[in-house]
Amino acid sequence: HDFKGVYIAGTDKPWLFTSGCQGMRRCEVPLADDTTRQKAAMYTVRLGFKALPEDKEGQRVFDIKLQDKVVLESFDILKTAGRINKAVIKEFKGIRAEDVLILELLPESVDPKMNEAPIINFIEVIREESREIALRKTSPM
Repeated sequence: HDFKGVYIAGTDKPWLFTSGCQGMRRCEVPLADDTTRQKAAMYTVRLGFKALPEDKEGQRVFDIKLQDKVVLESFDILKTAGRINKAVIKEFKGIRAEDVLILELLPESVDPKMNEAPIINFIEVIREESREIALRKTSPM
């Protein structure tokens, strides 16, 4: 949807919340291209959510899993936001990954209807500075 003229509480970047994915259960985010392998590193993962206008509290409840580990259980966007048209950003630090970050949104219901399915508006992955790199930057040559 067009974000021009749209106000969404809790963000100064409404364009991140005017489109998204509904019903996605698994997403693999490449962290390196096919020609290079990289060592494992730590990442901060930021996920953005906004309930749909017709959503009710308790309707879309799902677990968030990163790299096969549940990082948030029974997440309810609307309950967390407190109202419709408010952005929710969840941040997870220290997520270890190599070439691919795996995100899973696991609905509470085994076979959810579309109005119960997880929704997500954005995924941001930021490589954290490792202690080794930080030490090299501060060590005299």
